[in-house]
Amino acid sequence: RYYGRNLEILVLKAIVTETYEERKAFVSYLVRLMKQFYQTWNKDSIETEDCLQQILELSGFKLQAEIDDLRANGLMESSPKDGN
Repeated sequence: RYYGRNLEILVLKAIVTETYEERKAFVSYLVRLMKQFYQTWNKDSIETEDCLQQILELSGFKLQAEIDDLRANGLMESSPKDGN
């Protein structure tokens, strides 16, 4: 894929984030990051749904509830809090 190993690490970090709202913010941030990475190497853009599906698969479906919420209500503008 276009994102590299660091995205896998960020997905794992999202999984262990404490609160539901923070996990949703983390997934939203990841979608924006993935779109940015994708556009670096491609002339076109990637759909939000494709990013959400890839995050879902990378997380082993552990972020299903958060992604379903974002699909229903749209992405959040906030970013994850800087933590461990």
